[in-house]
Amino acid sequence: MLDEFNYEHEMEKQIYKEELNKLKNNMASLQLKMREKDLSVIVLFEGPSTSGKGHSISQTILSLDPRFFTTYSITKPNDIEIRMPDMWRYWKKIPCNGQICFMDRSWYQDLFNVCEKHQNSSDSKNVNEKLNSIEYFERLLVSGKTLIIKIYINISKKEQYHRLKNLSKDKSTAWRVKKQDWNKNHKYESHAKIMDYILEKTNYKFSPWYIVDGTFKRNRNIAIYNAIVNSVKKAFSNEFIEVRNQAAEFFLDAKFNFVNTNKINEVDLNRSLDNIEYKEQLKKLQKELFKLQNVLYCQKIPMVIVFEGWDAAGKGGVIKRVAGGLDARGYNVIPISAPTDIELNHHYLWRFWKTMPKNGHVAIYDRSWYGRVMVERIENITPESDWKRAYNEINFFEKELHENGFIIVKFWLQISKDVQLQRFKERENTPSKNWKITSEDWRNRAKWDEYNVAVDEMIEKTSTEFAPWNIVPANDKLFARIYALKTVIRKIKEHLDDNSNVN
Repeated sequence: MLDEFNYEHEMEKQIYKEELNKLKNNMASLQLKMREKDLSVIVLFEGPSTSGKGHSISQTILSLDPRFFTTYSITKPNDIEIRMPDMWRYWKKIPCNGQICFMDRSWYQDLFNVCEKHQNSSDSKNVNEKLNSIEYFERLLVSGKTLIIKIYINISKKEQYHRLKNLSKDKSTAWRVKKQDWNKNHKYESHAKIMDYILEKTNYKFSPWYIVDGTFKRNRNIAIYNAIVNSVKKAFSNEFIEVRNQAAEFFLDAKFNFVNTNKINEVDLNRSLDNIEYKEQLKKLQKELFKLQNVLYCQKIPMVIVFEGWDAAGKGGVIKRVAGGLDARGYNVIPISAPTDIELNHHYLWRFWKTMPKNGHVAIYDRSWYGRVMVERIENITPESDWKRAYNEINFFEKELHENGFIIVKFWLQISKDVQLQRFKERENTPSKNWKITSEDWRNRAKWDEYNVAVDEMIEKTSTEFAPWNIVPANDKLFARIYALKTVIRKIKEHLDDNSNVN
């Protein structure tokens, strides 16, 4: 793409002023329409050092209402970010509906660094994994009604050299020029080759690149305004709806290797433990889990434990016993309830990405992202096309965690309908447990058969090799707690064994 790029002649000042005023007015009116239509927009800028990314962002935002946009300068990950999944810091910056996010550099710098490290980029597993991760990320956002505008500002090696030289001569700007900038100019050709590879590979129909000549400010500013204005206008057209649908179809057609699991009604619910055996096993297993947690911390291995199940299935009691075997400084229990207004105005996975644990730590979820294909499906909160797409969106999400070294353990706590009724009545008749039972629980119980179908389909379509479901017989609470503890311990040991074999 860069090989075919032609540098322009400078635009006349009067023509520039006239064009700029028209485009600024368009931008201001489009921002209002974005808010009305709940369209979120990400505008990311890439390009060589001194190409004018920062100045371009400053110029672009002049016509916008500052209450409804944010700007980020993406640098090397800090101490916290480096301990999180690769895309975590970008998910945190995703704008809410009606907002614009401007980025001076983006996830493409991470890809560039991987490509530079692996010279034969087309054959590198690391590069391909990163490319796949970015494609999934951008498809996910676009299918979720976020517009991504990718702008690459291009300048020649000679132009970059002159700009670096001029900046170095001026005492007020000399601080901006680092040794690494001169090094980049020295390696201009090899860097341009890598970037050309990236632009070619990631010029998706749903999020194309706009290559802009950065030699002259006037030309650059007009080209950037045009790219943004035309992209936002297109986002309100039928053409963009088709593009968005095509991005979404990817998730319906994606293939994963699944683990065969029983349907929830096929699980033997008669399994139980007596109290003496339970206490003996609980103490022993919690001690073992505590030791394994230390190994996870030392080896910087993150873990996510997900608990789903029927109301009154005993999730809280199981979580309490699992947490009882962990160092309190190394885990968080995250209860998931109905999303807040802020969460509803973001992509549905946004709130879960925010809560991911750093390496060496454990996150325990009391309910999770699977609400998308259960309660949101049953209650008709989410359109059918969206929740059907969510199975593979979740699979890709969990795959991303897996490729970042996460251990993922997922539990469905299964009880019979009779046992649930018994526990509901017990809660109603016990003052200390009254708060646990609500009209919502009874309403959900009336839809038992619908939930039964939804849960079986969820398990069938999201029990992947890297994140399989574990169905827990939970009619007996004591048995369920020990079963979960044993499973968590087994999963950690399996991960450690696999990791040692790789090393």
